[in-house]
Amino acid sequence: MAKKKTGAASGVPRRSVLRGLATGVAGAVAAPGALSAVGPAEAASPMSSPQANPDAESVPASLLPEHDRATFDSLCDLLVPGSVDAAVPDLVDRVAAVETADYRSALLAAIRAFEGEARATHAARWIDLDRAAQVAVLDRAAAGAGSTLHRHLVHLRDLVANAYFATEPGMRRLGWTPRTAWRELPACEHSGDDHH
Repeated sequence: MAKKKTGAASGVPRRSVLRGLATGVAGAVAAPGALSAVGPAEAASPMSSPQANPDAESVPASLLPEHDRATFDSLCDLLVPGSVDAAVPDLVDRVAAVETADYRSALLAAIRAFEGEARATHAARWIDLDRAAQVAVLDRAAAGAGSTLHRHLVHLRDLVANAYFATEPGMRRLGWTPRTAWRELPACEHSGDDHH
């Protein structure tokens, strides 16, 4: 079966493609628990604003500058193993690019909080720390309930996990298979008449 084309080549404007992407993953990349953890200014409903989708020419395909993106990739890999291979950073980045200013600010603030912590505690960029040092920073953030860094950790963790489990690899990890019907339950050895 041939794949359908999207974008301007098929007559669908880029704006519509990005809006569809943002709408399709709304529940995945905007977990209510994560948004409530980052404070009132950043907790605006991420998918409800009519200003979330500006004119097509002003919509970037990516929000994150190169260094922030590298930091985010590293954080995703540590917070939810497998999320980078499932393209979660791409997904979150593209959705953020068409989102509200509050949503974008919350994402950038969380990423940059870990960059700042790396510089403050190790005098190095996050991406230049070895994995053990990165994990130590995350452990300190996790242990510091109520701290700003802890809130940023929870925000990123929930955002990345919800996006990951909305992808095919994430759903497969939860036990989903492409099958839509079963003759019998895979673990069930009873005949059909024995079920009540």
